[in-house]
Amino acid sequence: MSGGSASAAALACCLVAATPARAAGADVASALEVWLYGARSDLRQDAELNPGNALRLPERQWLADARLNVRARWPEWPAQPELVLHPSWVATCSAPSAADACGAPLVWNQAYLRLRAGAASVTAGRELLTWGPASYRSPSHPLYFNSARSNPLANTPGVDLLRVSHSSEAGSVTLARVTSSRTLAHSMDLPRSDGATLARFERQGDSHVASLVLSRRPREALFIGGFAQWIPDDAWLLYGEWNSRRPQSVLPADAPAPQAGRRGQTVLLGASYTRENGQSVSLEYLYSQHGLGTAAQRAFQARQATDALRSAMGDPGAALRLAQSLALAPQPLGARTAWLGWQSNPQETGRYWRLDLAHNPQDGSSQLRIYREENLQRHLSIFGGATINGGARRSEFGALSHTQLSAGVKLFLF
Repeated sequence: MSGGSASAAALACCLVAATPARAAGADVASALEVWLYGARSDLRQDAELNPGNALRLPERQWLADARLNVRARWPEWPAQPELVLHPSWVATCSAPSAADACGAPLVWNQAYLRLRAGAASVTAGRELLTWGPASYRSPSHPLYFNSARSNPLANTPGVDLLRVSHSSEAGSVTLARVTSSRTLAHSMDLPRSDGATLARFERQGDSHVASLVLSRRPREALFIGGFAQWIPDDAWLLYGEWNSRRPQSVLPADAPAPQAGRRGQTVLLGASYTRENGQSVSLEYLYSQHGLGTAAQRAFQARQATDALRSAMGDPGAALRLAQSLALAPQPLGARTAWLGWQSNPQETGRYWRLDLAHNPQDGSSQLRIYREENLQRHLSIFGGATINGGARRSEFGALSHTQLSAGVKLFLF
């Protein structure tokens, strides 16, 4: 059976999974969305990091993204089992194209079983395990530092784990063994080792929440993180996230980054204000000792530009160094980043819009993202977005492209 046929067959199995579940006395909820859209990037013609598009970045993409959600509960059974299935089938074609420019993989974003016993629960399978109030980045999380919360097109996958949790009015305790986080390898800032053991302790009150996070990966130092949030009134939310970690490898050994491989801290401070009409405005400031300072960023990008030019001329050693530096560079690249987010009332079903602005004060570069969605009828919405990058050729946001545009439709089949 071909890969496309296998994906279609797996999705078909999920679509009929609700029938036997209902027959067994389960409460079943299911939904299927199909996103059809295209994207176009205006690449920099003078990009030092991508001369002649040596990185083969796509200028045009066409995507068909089918997202299925199935949740079944057996509330009358012992342990109240709950089964969640969230596969997605993403067909993508890109241009300029390579031999593997078109693909249609089936991705299991979530697939887990949860059992309950009073205030305790056990979860096994692939689960999206995120926390913290921040949107731009989440320093308190050892796995989901970039949780893509500010990207309206993202479909963030889970990790494979066994998790035990206990909740009460005063807070909660979570212990988890992550057996694999390979689903995050292409989209998140992760060390090279795979498994992890983590613990989270949370304390909550009427207007505040505080959490402590401990995590360890094989052959790596202890990750210590946490977050706190305070609601002074109905309109304001004040929060912060932080961590202390020592990455196994951040950059090649000769890179101009004295922080690489050393324990350092990452801190995010934020505030969010919700207006009477439901619109919210958020401001966050991120400082990371794992990011590059002004001088180190300039030296690092100069070396990248040199390797990119040599790679375009056929130097395999330069190509390897460039690939390593692009894969292992800290995200975001600079030590300091400011982020502003403004969005409409997410409870409105007729339309939704959001604006996000990230700024690197070290090199003066910025990234503006605009998104809008309109619901035309019960089963159909249209959407469009634009990302505008501003900055010099050797800046964080302005190095590769000027703009990216996307537009498409969402079909809500059931």
